[in-house]
Amino acid sequence: MPLTQDVSKSSVDIPKIVIDGVFFQISQTSGIARVWQSLLSVWAQQGLTDHFVLIDRGGTLPSMGDYETVLLPICDYRYSPQESEALQSICERIQADLFVSSYYSTPLSTPSALLVHDMIPEVLGMDLSEPCWREKRYSILHASRHIAVSQNTAKDLVRFYSHLRQDDIPIVPCGVSDVFTPVSEAEIQAFRRQYLLSRPFVLLLGERFGGLSYKNVLTFFRALAQADVPINFDVVCVGGKTHLEEELATLNIP
Repeated sequence: MPLTQDVSKSSVDIPKIVIDGVFFQISQTSGIARVWQSLLSVWAQQGLTDHFVLIDRGGTLPSMGDYETVLLPICDYRYSPQESEALQSICERIQADLFVSSYYSTPLSTPSALLVHDMIPEVLGMDLSEPCWREKRYSILHASRHIAVSQNTAKDLVRFYSHLRQDDIPIVPCGVSDVFTPVSEAEIQAFRRQYLLSRPFVLLLGERFGGLSYKNVLTFFRALAQADVPINFDVVCVGGKTHLEEELATLNIP
């Protein structure tokens, strides 16, 4: 009898992965947004877009290649069960093999993989009853696979979720885009002229207030306002809102 090969439909189908772009409703410029923009752009360049369906939350998803997209309203973590039902409906409609969230969102039953960037809310003792952090817990418990961006994140994850084993958590460090290269002295001076920076400066990155703020920015500005001597440096804020929040702008910094 000649040998035959049974090629089933599932073995030749392109695996479908649903990626929820929920983080882009929170920020377009922070580190997590940059990670997902880079990943999706590279996958598009490699011709892998047929593997993915992206969920666009309220039109906040940047253009990153020729991906199939599904539009959903802005995620409201106060209504987690309804959010999960909507995600599960999409997964079932496209027969998804895997669900991945760019932040924290969870379908009802489709297997998921979770990229964990940090455990800062847990480590700092923040209010974990807030809807966003409750959804983070659901995402961790639901995930079939956990990936961490550092050994320390994996260690913290296991610390708070003892049913996980650190050896089972792959470490995938964030890469560095080609855009991050040393600049010339002329470019540095042009930057200083553009932003009127004649003195040394302190650089503050990321959100200054809200759920993604954990860098004590208000404490820093208050300390400057209470200084007994004139401040001989500037403060440059990158990321977050495009204007300085009133709580900071109204402080009398010498």
